[in-house]
This record gives sequence, structure tokens and C-alpha cells, in this order.
Amino acid sequence: MNRTGATRLAVPFGLSIENRGIDEGRVELADEGTWDYRFRVRVRVSKGGRFVDGIGSCRLSEISEKAGNLSRREHFALTKAWTRAAKRAIADILGGNEAEFPPSRDAELVVEVSK
Repeated sequence: MNRTGATRLAVPFGLSIENRGIDEGRVELADEGTWDYRFRVRVRVSKGGRFVDGIGSCRLSEISEKAGNLSRREHFALTKAWTRAAKRAIADILGGNEAEFPPSRDAELVVEVSK
């Protein structure tokens, strides 16, 4: 499945994606510090009230310097974190598995299911 495949599944399955917040902070690595962006999204089923929260993470160091200046690289890191969060939440609520949506090395997944 390509990058937008998971979000395209939201419409036919009656899912809505809500932004729940963003965190940014400095991550200390062995030799250098880098910025880490984390996005939280909630995917909700229109009928029944079920929802799943997903967290996606992206470090600024994952974005190539060829992408442009710092502002542009920050934008790409934020959008990558949001995409990871949305894909994980959609996969979880639709019963996807790890083979279809491989985790990143920095990602966490928080799941809340309400009936």
C-alpha cells in the first residue's frame, strides 16, 4: 500500500481523522541532538462511536538536507509524523497487521477503544 492508501480507506469505511496534538522536543543521540516531532491523531468510526488513537514520530535527521532549508525540512518531518500516526490508527481500527503497515524505529502506538 502506498503512502496515501490508508487515508483513502477512511472515506469508504466512514472514518474521520482528528488531530489530537503535536509534541516536539530535542532527542539526545550519542554524538548529536536532533529534533523529534510526534503527532497524535484520533480515527473515529462514524457509527458506533469506536475510536483509535495513533502516534507517529519523525526525527528531523530522517529528512535529507537536499529537501531544502530548515523550515521546509521541519514541514516534511511534521507531515511524515502525521502520516505515520494516521496510517497506524487506520490500520488498527480496520484490523491491519504489521506486514501491511511496518512500524518506524521511533514510533509508539497508543490504542484506546470505546464502545
